[in-house]
Order: sequence, then structure tokens, then C-alpha cells
Amino acid sequence: MDALTDCSCPAEGSAITGDDVSVVLSCASCGGWAVVITDSIDALTKIKADCYRAIGDVAPLGKAVMAACPDCSGSGCSHWHSTGKTLRKACPRCGDIGFDYRSGHDQDQGMICRLGCGYKWSADDPRWLAQRIQD
Repeated sequence: MDALTDCSCPAEGSAITGDDVSVVLSCASCGGWAVVITDSIDALTKIKADCYRAIGDVAPLGKAVMAACPDCSGSGCSHWHSTGKTLRKACPRCGDIGFDYRSGHDQDQGMICRLGCGYKWSADDPRWLAQRIQD
């Protein structure tokens, strides 16, 4: 988690708590923002859920890019569940397939758009989860 701190306590006396948590939410489209101040870290989970509900359902494929499997040219082989298609996930905001894992190796700590817009998103973002081959 990224955090700014201005704590002047000695390291052994410093205690970070979940009291009076403030979060700045910003609109990806217009840049407008709102500050949410809550007395509980649990409220952040509710705020995140509310934001995702506002996004609504995102139909699969989302912004992912489909391509023919380079090994079989789309006819179906042992790769990609025998569909003959590859799926390249993309940034939920700009659609650029040039993203990195924030941890460097998996999506657990989220992703960041490195080549396009610099947007950061989490692994449970509905726009990310929608990027899948339909069943």
C-alpha cells in the first residue's frame, strides 16, 4: 500500500491504527475527486464494493485482445484450452496491453499500466476480471 506519513515518533513508539482512515477517490474520466473519512478500515471494503457496483457489469472480453495461437494458427492445440485463441489482458482504462505486475511477478498486489496511462488497478477490479475467453 502506498502511504504518506508525517509521524515524528521514534520507530519503537510509533503505532499505526485503522482509526480515522481517509481515502481520496478520483474519477478516471474527468479527474474530479472526493475525500472519504471513515472511522474504520472495514468501511473501505464497502466503499470499494460501492464503486464496483457503480461500474456495473462488464461484458467479457472487456478490453482484452484476442489473437490466434501462434503454434496452431487458430486451429486448436494443447495450448489455451484447445481454443486456438490467445488472450492478452489490457489496462482497464486505456486498453494498452503493456502492463506490469506491481509485485513484479503476479497480480496479487495489483497491476500498473506502464506504456499507456499509468493507471493502477487491483486483481478484483471487475474490468480486469471480465477479460476472459467466454465459456
